[in-house]
Amino acid sequence: MKLEERKQNSFIQKSIFLLIIMTLWICLGTGFTVNAAQREDTKLLKIYDGKSIEASQIQFKAEVATPDSNRIDIYRSEKPVSQGGKLEKLDSFRVIGDFWEVLGDNLYMNYGDNFKVQCYSHDTCVEGNLTFVDTTAKAGHQYSYRLVYGDMVYDPDSGEYSVEIVSNIIDVKANLQTPELYKCYSTDNKTVNLSWSYIAQADGYRVYRYDNGKWSFLKNVKKRNVITTTDKNVQAGKTYQYRVLERV
Repeated sequence: MKLEERKQNSFIQKSIFLLIIMTLWICLGTGFTVNAAQREDTKLLKIYDGKSIEASQIQFKAEVATPDSNRIDIYRSEKPVSQGGKLEKLDSFRVIGDFWEVLGDNLYMNYGDNFKVQCYSHDTCVEGNLTFVDTTAKAGHQYSYRLVYGDMVYDPDSGEYSVEIVSNIIDVKANLQTPELYKCYSTDNKTVNLSWSYIAQADGYRVYRYDNGKWSFLKNVKKRNVITTTDKNVQAGKTYQYRVLERV
């Protein structure tokens, strides 16, 4: 009985030893890397000139050298990385092979796989001087952005495809949009009717009134598709000024 137990223990020990050897061979001998090294290289990937544009969208320019990767990924954090924000993949583009919309001479546009980011290029590929537009930014929020090669690149030091190329990080704030107040009138000298332009990214609107030498809050409109209101607290013959701001 003891001999059988020794044989069984010896078999288990040999099995564990072989398992360890096979694991090391897979990790070290076949090019498989457990933890990829990340390298910022602005000669290959660079982003700059980030700014807020219409409808609270964020635009930034990029320089993408001939990539040793089939994909370019867009990463964004919900607050600046310097304030503890975590970069997460927002969208992804195939470098070549997608169908591009022709906008003009040497100008093409394509959406990423998630239809959240637009890429504008002078050719039908994600290479060279590019412009990206984040269509999902929320007014009043500040974000960090980074580009990342979707595939690992060759590392001459280790002889493996184990390096993740990343761009620099930029911070951009999506500005609040100012609705256009295009109607402001009274029909009975008892009320003032207001109408303003629709803002697609707004959560609602805040209406202010200028009276007695100062601006004061008048009304909170909680729905973005409600673009009218009435000021019922007015005096006949008195002049008022109004202002509408986007609410986030």
